Amino acid sequence: FSLSHFYNEKFWDKLNKVTKKSSKFIFNVVNKNCLSKWTDDKDYMYIDGDKIKYYFDAVHTNEMSEMFISEEEIEEKASKYKWTVEIKTTPVGDDLDSKYTWYVLKKSC
Repeated sequence: FSLSHFYNEKFWDKLNKVTKKSSKFIFNVVNKNCLSKWTDDKDYMYIDGDKIKYYFDAVHTNEMSEMFISEEEIEEKASKYKWTVEIKTTPVGDDLDSKYTWYVLKKSC
């Protein structure tokens, strides 16, 4: 699933209700590297304001968009809800994978 479709205060509340101390939460989000538009033939992805706009010809019939979640937002919410960032990694380069940051969070209490 795409985290941005579920990302709000209710999400964090529910996550805390179904997890125990030391639980791990692994996910990725589009990062600010996407300020530089990525393209490959008809496929593309870029940040436009507070939205990520993308199109992948093999699966979409029109442009899609979702909320952009900044790393500051993730780290602020993780801290607020007692999760620590154990791993945060972003591939280097300009390929599609460099437009995503992977996180591993661990529940503190």
